[in-house]
Amino acid sequence: MKILSICLPTYNRSEKVIKQLKFLLSEIKGLKIKNDIEIIISDNCSLESHQVALDEAVKNVKNNGFDITYNKNISNVGLIGNLKILSELSTGEYIWFVGDDDKLYPGILSSLENSISNNKGMIFINHEGTDEKGEVILQQAFKHDEHNDLFDVFRHSKTSMMFITACVYKREIVAPLFKNENERLTIPLFLSFKCEEVSGVSFVKDVLIENKRGDISWREDARVVFYYNVPMELIKIVGFSKKKHKALFILFQYIFSIFSRAFYKLFNALINKFR
Repeated sequence: MKILSICLPTYNRSEKVIKQLKFLLSEIKGLKIKNDIEIIISDNCSLESHQVALDEAVKNVKNNGFDITYNKNISNVGLIGNLKILSELSTGEYIWFVGDDDKLYPGILSSLENSISNNKGMIFINHEGTDEKGEVILQQAFKHDEHNDLFDVFRHSKTSMMFITACVYKREIVAPLFKNENERLTIPLFLSFKCEEVSGVSFVKDVLIENKRGDISWREDARVVFYYNVPMELIKIVGFSKKKHKALFILFQYIFSIFSRAFYKLFNALINKFR
């Protein structure tokens, strides 16, 4: 069994995967656990040109002695379906889903190597949020001297645990939870709190990833996700959490915030209509 499975879901973005591979491989070379890391790419039925490019890239990686697997789905199973397949293919103690287009900063793998030794249920990597123009709208997902658990993080940065590249899960906890999932876009939020509940969370305090807000494959479903699915996940978290007061607080806080935002938009629309 490996220590870390780096899993890259992709669809028609071979050039981004190849760029991400180059960065990851350069980071892995200097690690003590480099021989205990596997890379798995799961292609969600991309066009043939992208598959050919990835075949060649994977061949080169193997020739350089790295453990890499390239899986090709026979049909597009969606993002969550692809994560499910990756969880089934992985063998690592920890599983890290990496977005093919997310910008990782130097030092991220060495920070993960250090955090893995803590043997927690999850590792959460600090990151910044940028808008579509590249302007910073969230300097950091958490403040290491103020936030002690994921409830504190949620109060600060809301659904940042849905950013899969920032979450490294213990595979034995999350793999069974994927078995009946194919479409639940908010499952990363649930998995994060579940992992913390089972065996704690280790925080990587340095900002080591850029999260481009709005650059999501499920943009058309965003309203349903944030107005319905997220509250439903928070209710489930209240159900299993030992920190009921904190779980209830973030649930009520989130519901208040989304309805306040909806009311504000409606109010502005009415004002503009009658001007």
